Amino acid sequence: MTIRKASPDTHQNCRSLLQKAVRRGCVSLIPKVVNHLVDVGDLDWLRNRVGVITFEECWPLGIRLKTKPEVREISRTLSEVALNVKQKDSAGLGSLAYELSKGDNTVISDPIADHPIRMIAEAIKKPIEFWIVSLDSVFWRKI
Repeated sequence: MTIRKASPDTHQNCRSLLQKAVRRGCVSLIPKVVNHLVDVGDLDWLRNRVGVITFEECWPLGIRLKTKPEVREISRTLSEVALNVKQKDSAGLGSLAYELSKGDNTVISDPIADHPIRMIAEAIKKPIEFWIVSLDSVFWRKI
């Protein structure tokens, strides 16, 4: 796995501030930080990170993620995550699955034990199919 360092022009403190604002529910700060990061050229990072933050903080909201969200959608999504009850029980699973979805196979070591990681990685790659099947199975179990 190659570790990519941030560009020297990257505002690492602002990236960290965004995650903390979402985690702590500081909704008024989110659009300001998002707009600042866009202004300094971090839109691609924001588009990638909105999914990571969503799955780390409140994974059920993953169904609402868009593939290439515009700036307003990024702010709206992160604000919604900030306002929701955090579901931190799957942060590690989500992080590993995200890396696998990007092609990093080093996160898998045991074909049986790592099945949940593969399932979530597929959900990241094909969210519509994952959520429809998941919601259908939950719906039918309740009937």
